[in-house]
Amino acid sequence: MNATGYQLESAALTRYLDLRSDAIASALAVNEQAFPELHERFGAKGRACCAEDLGHHLDFLRPTLETGDLSPFIAYLGWLTQVLASRGLSQQAVQRSLDDLASFFSARLGSATGPVAAALGAGRVQVHATS
Repeated sequence: MNATGYQLESAALTRYLDLRSDAIASALAVNEQAFPELHERFGAKGRACCAEDLGHHLDFLRPTLETGDLSPFIAYLGWLTQVLASRGLSQQAVQRSLDDLASFFSARLGSATGPVAAALGAGRVQVHATS
């Protein structure tokens, strides 16, 4: 981990990117177990939207992991929380997805987990603060 605490070394960033699809599938499966009522309510379309949102989490986290600057990720999460609230969804789903992604990467990135976990944890704190 570098001085910012959020930046990954090049090889770890490549590994993070390689794990994107698996991370989405894993977090989606955990999300379905945690919020079965939402998945029943929104069906296949909701599942696809949830997977898309998880992909956006990872896409917006990438610049943070490349540069160490957390602000784009935090701005994205603030926007997402507002959008989901307008659809009647609580911030708990966002917080849970960040936790699920952190767990996934903790099991797969080994010693490079620190920056990913730190950024996802900071994002979780921000989502909680804006709720």
